[in-house]
Amino acid sequence: MTNGRTIGLFVFLSVLIPTITLFGEELEEWLYEDSLTLDERAFHFIGFSSFMDGETERAAQYYQMAISTSSNEWSKEWASFWLGISLIEKGDIEKVLTGIGKGEREEWKCFYAAYSLYKQGELDRSIALLDSLKQKKFSFDLLTLLVRYFYGIIELERQNVVKAESLLVQILRDYPRSVVEGDILYRLAGLRLSQQKIQEALSFARRAEYFYSISKQQERHRWIDEVKFIKGGAFYKLGRLDSVEAIISEIATEYPRNRYSTELYFLASLMELEKGELPTRLSKIDSLEKLAELKLRMGIYLKNKGKLQKALNNFCWVVENAEDEYNREIASIMAGEIYYLKRDYYKAVDFFRRGYNIQGENYDYARYGLSWSLFRKGEPHN
Repeated sequence: MTNGRTIGLFVFLSVLIPTITLFGEELEEWLYEDSLTLDERAFHFIGFSSFMDGETERAAQYYQMAISTSSNEWSKEWASFWLGISLIEKGDIEKVLTGIGKGEREEWKCFYAAYSLYKQGELDRSIALLDSLKQKKFSFDLLTLLVRYFYGIIELERQNVVKAESLLVQILRDYPRSVVEGDILYRLAGLRLSQQKIQEALSFARRAEYFYSISKQQERHRWIDEVKFIKGGAFYKLGRLDSVEAIISEIATEYPRNRYSTELYFLASLMELEKGELPTRLSKIDSLEKLAELKLRMGIYLKNKGKLQKALNNFCWVVENAEDEYNREIASIMAGEIYYLKRDYYKAVDFFRRGYNIQGENYDYARYGLSWSLFRKGEPHN
């Protein structure tokens, strides 16, 4: 049945779809086939966009509806395949492998099993299954694409960087405007950033950002947060505080649920310190360890400026609140030094002993400070 809500949706789609490349040429062309009803098109469109936005339960519901209502074999083929992927994302692998529509075909089962193993972190077992599919050319071309894509992703996660990069770049050439293009661009951007190839990282990130910008719900796309963070990291490496701040302003208004907001605020704060300015965004950093690391660096900066009491306040905060032992060790030693300079040897002993008890990388320095503080305090020391 076609209702007013469906018709309204496709008035919208008739304007939107010609500009959308996110869904790949195969789906984009097929959505216009005369043999499909408006309901069938709606089920596929909403199912696929829901999946790309990470709403796998919603995607599975719409693909089920597409299978149960469609008389078009290609429609059922597409819906069955993506229903299987959506269910695996939900953790329903057993339901998938027992058979869903035409998904009972052996190559589908093999791919589903490989995909499920990948999701569980079983990379070697997953790629062994994909090896048996990699050289095949399937009539369902999306399967050919996804086999190659996951093979490249797994090789990247197995640290076979050269092989993975070659596979992923080749997919971009062989399948322009495919459903995985944005994900590949984002991963290549992250790879280039880790290789210190900053301009190339920015180039890939911008291409991924443009690709995601044509999604109907860009701010909820699964990789948009990572792309923004990669751009921020690249600008941090280039020392461009203004560009990092521009990204922060952008996510504050357009992507308020960005998972990397804290990391971006942290990078901007580090850059402020490097410029000789105290950070202005501490209240925006909701990670205890990021805040502790920043306060430790602020303490060192203030100590070097001769502002000992302000430095001491930061060091004491880190000692009492940080979970990371290295940060607590350094802060304890720094606080001990300041109390020693203030000739408050009782407190110097207390903080040097805290650093000494951690038995960390700076054990010798903590022991040295503790010994002298005990000597000044008039107690025996080793």
